[in-house]
Amino acid sequence: MKSLGIKILLFLLVFNNSHQIVPTQKGQSTVVEDFENVKKPAYAADNINGKLGNWYLDDALVASSELDVKNGHKCLRIRNEGKVRMCFDLLGPCLLTAKTAVYGHDAPSIWSVYISYDSGVNYQQIGQSITTNNKQLITVKFSITKKSKFRIEFRKESGGKNRINLDDILFHGNEDFFDQQDLFSKAQTGSHESIKTARSQYDDNGNLLFGNPDNAKHDSQIFNHYLIDAKYYTISYCREKFEANWVSWLLVPLTRFS
Repeated sequence: MKSLGIKILLFLLVFNNSHQIVPTQKGQSTVVEDFENVKKPAYAADNINGKLGNWYLDDALVASSELDVKNGHKCLRIRNEGKVRMCFDLLGPCLLTAKTAVYGHDAPSIWSVYISYDSGVNYQQIGQSITTNNKQLITVKFSITKKSKFRIEFRKESGGKNRINLDDILFHGNEDFFDQQDLFSKAQTGSHESIKTARSQYDDNGNLLFGNPDNAKHDSQIFNHYLIDAKYYTISYCREKFEANWVSWLLVPLTRFS
């Protein structure tokens, strides 16, 4: 067996609040933010740590009253010209959906979705503005067609005291939603070609050199041992627990942090 050099292979357990990734058909996944695991009882501007990452809420709170229309125990309630903003990037293209309804006995409200391709510096509206006048949750859809990292901001534009509920923000697209290029921006080299070259120099099987602990497979029917190859790391995902069984990656001189 050839020398492994300074190669290190790590297996990690991932916490329960890890990214919620639901395998669908081959090559695609769905990530969902449902706000079930967070608290924010006041409208004052603040950040929350959701299942997908950090969110900034202004004139918006995490609600759970009987008048809030929700799927589960919690949802968002937005008033005035409130905003709900992602503070992290995902990778497009993908389909964005969200569930919405009028809060309690309030009158209709108008809101829109804005997208940023530069980590929140500039935003532009996508799709048409939505008028929410329904008392039960309905699903609205927006297409994100650009192959780029992005983040989303929901804006209530009609102002006033009327409130809306927002729930189950869902992104459906390719497996590699989370911007691994950003995560490894401090690496000595960040290109996929350099990673490939580094692996070939050590004559191995990449991230799975030391094996596949639970025999995970890239098969949408194997929900609790679903294999995801994200190039920089490999993961076995359990849909039932909404967490990883294990994660492994290869560290060699060309891929380790500087």
